[in-house]
Amino acid sequence: MFQSSQEETFLVHIPTSKRRKVIPQPHSQMSGRLESLLDAADSHCHLDRCFAAPGAIGDTLSAIENSVTQPGSEYGPIRFFNLRAVISNFCDPKRWHLFENIINEDNRIYGTIGYHPKYLKNSFVMSSERMRMMQCLDNKYCLGFGEIGLDHYHGPDNQSIRLQVSNLYDLLDIYSKSGSNKALVLHFRGDADSGVYHKGLEIIKECGVQNKRIHVHCFSGSRNDVMEWCRACPSAVFGFTGIITKTTQYDSIIEYIPSNRIVAETDSPMLSPYNCKSPNHPFNVVQVLDKIAHIKKMKRSELYSKVLRNTNETYRIWREPRE
Repeated sequence: MFQSSQEETFLVHIPTSKRRKVIPQPHSQMSGRLESLLDAADSHCHLDRCFAAPGAIGDTLSAIENSVTQPGSEYGPIRFFNLRAVISNFCDPKRWHLFENIINEDNRIYGTIGYHPKYLKNSFVMSSERMRMMQCLDNKYCLGFGEIGLDHYHGPDNQSIRLQVSNLYDLLDIYSKSGSNKALVLHFRGDADSGVYHKGLEIIKECGVQNKRIHVHCFSGSRNDVMEWCRACPSAVFGFTGIITKTTQYDSIIEYIPSNRIVAETDSPMLSPYNCKSPNHPFNVVQVLDKIAHIKKMKRSELYSKVLRNTNETYRIWREPRE
């Protein structure tokens, strides 16, 4: 049995106040931008950490936007680009209490709720944790469950891997029993010989969630992995981060994956793109999109539109008007 103090750790009072509305400036008032902007979304970041990161250039999304769009800013004005949506992932139980406050801060912010493998301590998910995750998942601005998965980088030993596998089954059971039709956000990481994507896919199929809308976050697998996942998961998309701007290592796999299976993400404040002088932030998704357009030899407008459509189809961001 768990003590009541443990059971209450993750439950928070949800404020009844209305969601704060943030009205973006008219294009004509945005210095350094053109009238015709390309729309985009950051499909995966961690605003709970972005706003608190050492050296952060803002503690709200609007503050970060103001910093990066100023003429003469050392970060360079973000041109041709209108950030329509930011999907902030909450995967650290110690930060779940920030969920409602952050997604209510700006009407472009949405959330997902999950449990990163590196934070796992028990061979199962505690009941208080289950309750808190379901509380967040029920929020209409929560668009997905995850990130969850397997991480051989943070847990290369056999005992840690067994712990992660056990918890992945448990978390997928929570997701399945919730009856949620929201997206499933997956994290898999390991070296080329680890077979982590194959193992992850076997678990996904065994748990019967392969037909869900799936975002394979920060993809670093092979062509073989892509083929397996595309065959088994008809609605899976593969996310790429700022890492792709620092190396050509991902060029061939991005070229191989169909453009309707790709989404762009920053994973900020981690995984900064090339020449980023501050902690990474959602507006840097423009660099990821530009690199993908270059690799796939697509017009920027075509690529931006395609990836935004993929993101919306995966997360159903604009199914209903925002309050």
